[in-house]
Amino acid sequence: MTTRKLILIISAALLLPLASCHTASKAVGGGNTGTTSYDNTTKAEPSNISALASTYKSWKTFSSGGRMEIGGDVDFGTSMQIHIVKGKSIFISLRPVFGIEMGRLYITNDSVIAIDKYHKRYMAESLSFITNGVPITIDALQDIFLNRAFILGEGTLTPSMKNKVDVKASSIGSYSLSPKKQYNGFTYGFNVNSTNHITSLNVSPTGEKSTYTVNYDNFNSTSLGTMATMLSIATKIGGKDFTLSFDYSKITWNSNFNDEIKIAPGYTRISGKSLMSSISDL
Repeated sequence: MTTRKLILIISAALLLPLASCHTASKAVGGGNTGTTSYDNTTKAEPSNISALASTYKSWKTFSSGGRMEIGGDVDFGTSMQIHIVKGKSIFISLRPVFGIEMGRLYITNDSVIAIDKYHKRYMAESLSFITNGVPITIDALQDIFLNRAFILGEGTLTPSMKNKVDVKASSIGSYSLSPKKQYNGFTYGFNVNSTNHITSLNVSPTGEKSTYTVNYDNFNSTSLGTMATMLSIATKIGGKDFTLSFDYSKITWNSNFNDEIKIAPGYTRISGKSLMSSISDL
């Protein structure tokens, strides 16, 4: 594999968590910023919602090592580190060769920065470049990485939100959960198992048969409760299928670390459009 392709694959890996938002919104004309009510006649069960929301303990930071794999039209794996500061940032470091860092991604409230350390170049764009009008905030992205249910525009699910979601039983002990207020152009919801853990986030663009999914697996105990330690994201870039999976290991909550964004002197800035085009050509 050429170094150029390696770096492009790393870039694809860095941007995949956001690219699914971009793809879904483009498929439905993402400029629409309105909302619509979700019609679900199934009676909500407040006890289910309260039980689920009560598992979400307060936190300030999340850190983990582990492995990241890309599948689909391109196969690639790398060790990684991820650091999250609540309500502020997501930082992912990719270390594909002997633990040496070759790529970084910073996501903040208003920006996304991808750094290619091998070629000394970087991309810096507003978060809206990727989300394309979909009301995805840093808080919602953090909830996706941390296996938590949320309502767009309102935050992580809490017991007080029980009247803002609908529940539908799917099998013995398990159920689906859908916010009553939905974004025009797509619907989204969560599947929950019998032990009150989110097993998937599903986004269904209007007029499309396909559903964009984040699947969760390998539930393990941490100091702040049980959570999925593996998540897999399915999406498309440039018409090509990609899957991205994170396998967390050595999870730490509320530790201190430096999440300052630094771009070394001599790095060349490239446009987000150019980077996405290069990824589509893989």
